[in-house]
Amino acid sequence: MKRARKPAGSAPRLRLVTLRLETLDRLGVDALVLGVCSDDRPLQGAAGLCDWRLNGRLSALVQSGAFTGAADEVLLTDTGARIGTARVLLLGLGPKGGLELAAVRRGLRQMLVVAKKACLARLALELPGLGRPNGPAPAELAALTLEVVDKAYAEVELELLVPSREQGEALLHGLGEGHAEWREEPSSPPAPA
Repeated sequence: MKRARKPAGSAPRLRLVTLRLETLDRLGVDALVLGVCSDDRPLQGAAGLCDWRLNGRLSALVQSGAFTGAADEVLLTDTGARIGTARVLLLGLGPKGGLELAAVRRGLRQMLVVAKKACLARLALELPGLGRPNGPAPAELAALTLEVVDKAYAEVELELLVPSREQGEALLHGLGEGHAEWREEPSSPPAPA
C-alpha cells in the first residue's frame, strides 16, 4: 500500500539543528536515536555527548555487553531525565569500516519500525556517517533520508542533529527546498557582566 504524501504547504517533517550539549538538553522529542558502530570506542558524535550527559550510562551498556553496536542490534533505554528526552534508541551499525549507504538505510528503516511500535512520533537523530572521514557524502545521506522518511508512517517528525552549520547546509541543499528547515534555537542568555 502506497502512503499519501504530505500535503503541499504543510510544515516540513525534517528539521536540522547543530549538535551541542545545549541541543541535547532542549530536545523535546519522544526519543533520541543514536547509531553506534561496533568498533566506536569511545563513543563518537551525538552518542559520545549523550554518554557524557548520562554519566557514562551508554558506555556501561557497551562494556557490559548489553549493547555491542553489531549490525541490526537495537536497544531502547531511559535517560533518567538527564537530557531533553526520556528515551534513547541505540541502533547497531556494525563496523565503521562497513558504514555504507546500505547499512545506514537498514538502520534508518529499523529506527522507524521500532519508533512506530513504541508510538514515538518525534525523533532526534544524528545521521550515521555524516561528518565522519570516509563517511557518506551529505547529498547521499539527504537522498537516503528523503527515501526512508517518504515511506515512513505519516506522523513521524525528525530533528537531524548535524555536527556543524556547514555540514547542515550541505545536507539541507541535498534535501531540497521545502523538505527541511533549520530549527529555531533559543538564544543563550547573556553572559554576566
